[in-house]
Amino acid sequence: MVRATQTEIEAAVEALRNGEVVVFPTETVYGLGANASNPAAVRKIFEMKGRPADHPVIVHLDNPRYLHRWVSEVPPVAEKLAAKFWPGPLTLILPRGENVNDVVTGGQDSIGIRVPSHPIAQQLLTAFGGGIAPRSPGDRMLHYAPSTPLEIVSSDDLEVRAGEIVAREEKVAVLAMRPPLNTQRYMTWINAGKKPEAYAHNLYNHLRTLDRAGCTRILVQELPLDERWAAILDRLQRASGVGLGVDDLELSAG
Repeated sequence: MVRATQTEIEAAVEALRNGEVVVFPTETVYGLGANASNPAAVRKIFEMKGRPADHPVIVHLDNPRYLHRWVSEVPPVAEKLAAKFWPGPLTLILPRGENVNDVVTGGQDSIGIRVPSHPIAQQLLTAFGGGIAPRSPGDRMLHYAPSTPLEIVSSDDLEVRAGEIVAREEKVAVLAMRPPLNTQRYMTWINAGKKPEAYAHNLYNHLRTLDRAGCTRILVQELPLDERWAAILDRLQRASGVGLGVDDLELSAG
């Protein structure tokens, strides 16, 4: 099968991170894809197709290990099916995770997940999750993805989101660039500071610390839109298991 060039993948990833929609092939159809973690981006798919809001899209992931970030439960039969048929043309319908926006699921309690095997789809999903800008061997860092679901949140919403979790008497972990506005029971907070070099150096150690805190979710403060933070954002997006919300693209002969 044909593979996309590095330039094409970089352009598609940039568009996705800017909240735009891209077209890419899977092994069964061409699809319209948008960042599934960005509700405004996913809505563009509905607007472009005139798709009813209650018709869900399918979330595409590059690896089954990120499944738990999008669903609340994986029955044993689903695990067996995923192990046998992923990557491949199989969509699993599972109970949605609490952090999944209604626009992705059409307001339903379930979510469709797929790990495609098409090489271009895999190229795109891997690059979108892990980030691209070719790096020299000396710049490569061992990738670490915490087992605790990770969510990137704006600075203004950190305490609010943490409070929602704490209100359920569940533990929450926070990686921020500032101290907390108030301390709460069940909350573990790390202030990683605002210097990108120090933040990057300590990132994986901080994530491991928070991952071992026995929390139900790790909240990470949204990073500045600055070139100095781009590589760090790539690692965080990889750790959060980002996916693409995808809808079939109907093609007709002219």
